[in-house]
Amino acid sequence: YGPEGVTIRDAKSNTTFLLTPESITIATPEKFEVTVGSTVLTLTAGTWSLTGQSGTLTDSAASTSPKIMLEGWEKLVQWVNSHRHSNGNDGQDTGGPTSQFNGSITE
Repeated sequence: YGPEGVTIRDAKSNTTFLLTPESITIATPEKFEVTVGSTVLTLTAGTWSLTGQSGTLTDSAASTSPKIMLEGWEKLVQWVNSHRHSNGNDGQDTGGPTSQFNGSITE
């Protein structure tokens, strides 16, 4: 216990809990797991998962990273600007988009 808060460590100081009036910080070298009933939150170096009654959310491949999301957005913009319609003209191709979408969602 000290002015910076309460620090709890294991015998080899591998895992540390720091409790302050503003926050709880947990530092662990391998894995941190919280279980409440049948819900489990697991944090490891570089990944996370949340498993509960309705299923599992996971980020093992950084699927929600800005880089991955940007790549997906760029592919969607490319598709929007190049797709073709084959209905509405007696089944004949009605052509591609009449204007290009630049990908901006703020204009």
